Amino acid sequence: ENYPEVERIYLHQVRTGCGVDKNSVDLRDRQRLLPDKYPYMSVMSTTGINEHDGCHFYYAGGYELVGDHIAALLDVDLYGSANTANTTAPNIKYMYFSTPAFNEITILMREPTDPLTFDAAAANDFVLQGSAVTVTSGTISPSNTIVLALSGDASGAEGLAYTGHSGPGAWVDNAAGVGLLTFFNAFSATSPVPPAAPATLAASALNSDWVTLSWDAVPNASSYLIRRDGVDLAVATSPQYTDAGLDPATTYQYQVAAVNIFGLSAFSGQSAATLPVPTAVPEAPAGLVAQPRSSSAVDLTWAAVTNAAVYRVRRDGAEVGTTAYGTSFSDTGLAADTDYSYEVRSENRIGNSGYSSPVAVRTQVLAINLNVLESKAYKLVYELDIRERAIFQDSFPVSYATDRSASVSGDFDRIAYWLQLDDQWVYVSMDAFTSDIKAIGLPHNVDNFVTHQRTVNNMNVHASAGAGITTGTSLTGNVEMWHGNYGKINSSGIPNASDDVYDFGDQNSSNAGFGYGSFQVHNHGAAETIFAYNGWGQGEVGDVGIGNRASANTDWTFAGTAGFYMDPKLYIFVRLVDDQDGDGLPNSWELLHFGNITNAVASAPAANGLNTLLETYVAGLDPNDPNSTFTASILPTSILQWDAVSGRVYSVYYSTNLLESFQPLETNIPWTAGGFTDSVHGAKGQMFYKTRVELDD
Repeated sequence: ENYPEVERIYLHQVRTGCGVDKNSVDLRDRQRLLPDKYPYMSVMSTTGINEHDGCHFYYAGGYELVGDHIAALLDVDLYGSANTANTTAPNIKYMYFSTPAFNEITILMREPTDPLTFDAAAANDFVLQGSAVTVTSGTISPSNTIVLALSGDASGAEGLAYTGHSGPGAWVDNAAGVGLLTFFNAFSATSPVPPAAPATLAASALNSDWVTLSWDAVPNASSYLIRRDGVDLAVATSPQYTDAGLDPATTYQYQVAAVNIFGLSAFSGQSAATLPVPTAVPEAPAGLVAQPRSSSAVDLTWAAVTNAAVYRVRRDGAEVGTTAYGTSFSDTGLAADTDYSYEVRSENRIGNSGYSSPVAVRTQVLAINLNVLESKAYKLVYELDIRERAIFQDSFPVSYATDRSASVSGDFDRIAYWLQLDDQWVYVSMDAFTSDIKAIGLPHNVDNFVTHQRTVNNMNVHASAGAGITTGTSLTGNVEMWHGNYGKINSSGIPNASDDVYDFGDQNSSNAGFGYGSFQVHNHGAAETIFAYNGWGQGEVGDVGIGNRASANTDWTFAGTAGFYMDPKLYIFVRLVDDQDGDGLPNSWELLHFGNITNAVASAPAANGLNTLLETYVAGLDPNDPNSTFTASILPTSILQWDAVSGRVYSVYYSTNLLESFQPLETNIPWTAGGFTDSVHGAKGQMFYKTRVELDD
């Protein structure tokens, strides 16, 4: 749904070996079942191929066959070739005990016409969970089912797994050499049946363009097949669907069937919906509500409008998106602790409404700003959602959730990293080790070809309680950041590093291509990893951690921990040069008013008794003048005026009485305007106004 133009997705099931334990089958079983939930996906086996060194395939008879197998699927799906046997990977349908003594299991296949062979030694790759009983042999019956003989009564077994193995060996495969997909904990004591037909199907047409469908969920259904006017329309994975792009004054008939691996249910009864003909433009949406979801996202909701086909959303006067049939919208990539104004309008085939009344919202403060005071003086450059698996190489760029590298201008003298792992976090800032703002982010073999194994100075380390690392200021450490593979030998002579394990003295391999990937910051004086994020280069399960790993490689290499956390994030900041003491006050301003860059404290009161020193700087006031205040005046013709200062922007808010909240009237007014005329409310009686001043970033 995020990539509507993608026709199909093809997935290779992970092969045992190279860090993937033979008995770790759960992930591979989930891969096997993905096409049941997402019909546009196909999964291809990597078993059955002998030219494998235990970690990688050789080309001849290895990757060559992998390519041949997936090419056969593409030929059928995209180029109309006949779907002959041996094209798809052999996949189990269900299994059951086939003797009263529970010493035999029969496995039925999804492709009963695709003949299989069972190498005798392949029985060793079948494992019964929760039982000491073993699989002694396997055969293929005339009906192309797999029959497994067991060493005893396995009635207490929890399930059956097929693990596959690394390297060459015995396989269960078809005539094309495509091996059986591995599976986990599969078992059924009796022959299953398709699901029941869905009930209570309801079709509703709320406007001239789309119909919403809903029905009761069906137990054991993995998906639902939807028909419109007797023709298959779509597959849904939940009991609702919206059919868009329809014609007004037309009646459509719908039916739904439930699907699982055992078959298709009967179709439900029909439900009809007639789309109305729009006769007027829709009304403006009412009830617009804006809620800050995070420091970089705002969620909008509003009431549905009759005959509205599309809703258009505007932020601070500029369009940011549309939604075809929902009454909600999420705006992301925003700045933290910042005011925004939103409006929504509705549209149909006749025309569009006016925009709704604007609502104001302020994004949340970054949590680190509350925990580490110095972080307020730094500007966010990158925000990265850490995935369990990532491939940041070649044509796959680093997928930052926020990337402001092009808009953060000016030289910087310090760099900061903040890693959040659920309730644990660490923040480390340091003197800049590069002047290139791209080079402080994740290395990439095309977009950011950098290698950092270098000492960094004046590190300030802060961490959550229980993080288990050394905190403090003015520490010395080193960074290890590269896109490639790396080795243990401490050829750079990093103090306290070892040649025997992966730690803070590793060296990047001299490969020019892509590799495993390392992004680490260390306190080598304490023989300690501050944080590490590795394994993002090749689709491996990534490594992420705070402090030293308790065992094996202290820098988390090969730990495979990126999937252990609910919402792991990495933030990267810089401090611009004009604020060397990190208090948010530019050096030039402090020198002008206080003679040096350290005497002024941003939170201290200014001479006017109304503002802090930071607020006087933002407003362009003299912090030492008791009479220097920010004021706005209003003329009888509803003209607001103020003493504007260059480098600032201004916003005006209004209210009809002081018991109601102020609403945004105009935001981001340039300083050159020097004021604002309220042409909307000027003749409507008593009004109250507030004016806000901010730095123009």
